[in-house]
Amino acid sequence: MKTKNKFIFIFPVLALISIIGLFYFNLWTKEFFRNSEEILSKFKDLQVLEYSVDTEIIKSNFYLYYDYDVIYDKIEKLKETVAYLDSFQHLKSSTYHKTSYKYFLKYKDYLDIKEENLI
Repeated sequence: MKTKNKFIFIFPVLALISIIGLFYFNLWTKEFFRNSEEILSKFKDLQVLEYSVDTEIIKSNFYLYYDYDVIYDKIEKLKETVAYLDSFQHLKSSTYHKTSYKYFLKYKDYLDIKEENLI
């Protein structure tokens, strides 16, 4: 009869531990996907801003009197987005986005060179 009492006690404890484990796993996955979506959204913003800068550069070649502050403002927005992404610990993680972060660092270098060439 003692072993039956032990099993009656063990099963609810195991069930409780499983429920707590599933709850924390659910929280972790939600946070992981939220961070991944935020990173992807910022990368799309970078792409749009990059195209916008290129468009403004082309416009500046055609117009005699062009406001170059537009290009400068867009480059500043690009740099702000890059700085925001660089502060993301989730992106720097060697487990999740190892190759993405390498390409991101190359893009940062490219952006610095592009800014120097524009100036």
